[in-house]
Amino acid sequence: MNNFLANLMRYGNGFVALLIILGFAYLFAFFPPTHELQVTGLGLGLIVGVIVATVICGTLAIFITIRTELIEIRGLLGSKTERVREDFMKDFQKHL
Repeated sequence: MNNFLANLMRYGNGFVALLIILGFAYLFAFFPPTHELQVTGLGLGLIVGVIVATVICGTLAIFITIRTELIEIRGLLGSKTERVREDFMKDFQKHL
């Protein structure tokens, strides 16, 4: 289940960013602070949405990358540990 959620977030991260950007654009365009800013609100909403999406989805992307790298490191250490254990057992058996 954990792998499923991690993979879902890895692929869904861009979609979440797009939803955040479009959500802020919608909020600023249709609910502007003043009625004169409705057109400008769309642009302002896009800018704010990009900033918020960068912070939120960028942080998630960093965590996803760290997870991927740790899995790779675990695989490399696991195979190296097994070889070291086999070599140790061979040397140990030679001295018996």
